Amino acid sequence: MLKKKNLIICISIIIAGIFGTIVILKITHWSAKKLEGKDINKESSKIINKVNNKKKFNDLITDKYTRTEITHNNLYFRKLEDMDKDFPIECLRKVGDKYYSMHLLKEGGILYCLYVYDEKIKTYKIGDYWSYNAEIYKEQFDKLVTGESNFEDVCRIDKDSIKLTTAMDNLSFHRTVDGYNVCIKYGGDKLDVVSKVEIGKCTNSMIYSYIIPMDMPPKFGK
Repeated sequence: MLKKKNLIICISIIIAGIFGTIVILKITHWSAKKLEGKDINKESSKIINKVNNKKKFNDLITDKYTRTEITHNNLYFRKLEDMDKDFPIECLRKVGDKYYSMHLLKEGGILYCLYVYDEKIKTYKIGDYWSYNAEIYKEQFDKLVTGESNFEDVCRIDKDSIKLTTAMDNLSFHRTVDGYNVCIKYGGDKLDVVSKVEIGKCTNSMIYSYIIPMDMPPKFGK
């Protein structure tokens, strides 16, 4: 009788040990998954599987878009899956904990979109973007005259200009091929007269910090 009880106890311990191991394995796997990446939705996960940091973008991208169709609206905060739906992502790079996509433009040039993680909606959103245009240089913005130049003059320099309205200011942001960030403020009755032009080096600009060397525009920094 005692032997039978001992046998039952041993079997129970073995079973508990097996199930305990299974539970431990599951928890360990779950924890590792959390440490290696962020909790993202299925749509974003499928797109992220496209990441390729080895092939040249010209070997990956087949589609081209006009600047008007791809940047006619402000792209900031647009979700990764929404961008992929409207403009299929063919070239996606991963740098650190962020991603960026590249899109070729019919007029020539490249649109770079940097995606940052949004924990609330479990996906990535555009945190910064740059429509590269080899024709835009710092010296062109130096010619703007405060109080006289207007938004139309700015659009002649940068075809991708978008004026943003905030609680405090009306602004437009620009990037130049020689590595400058340009912030223009507007005033006047129609809020379209240039009131201030701020120009600074792009060394700390988000998108520039993440573009890998083989994706850099040919004239960057010159």
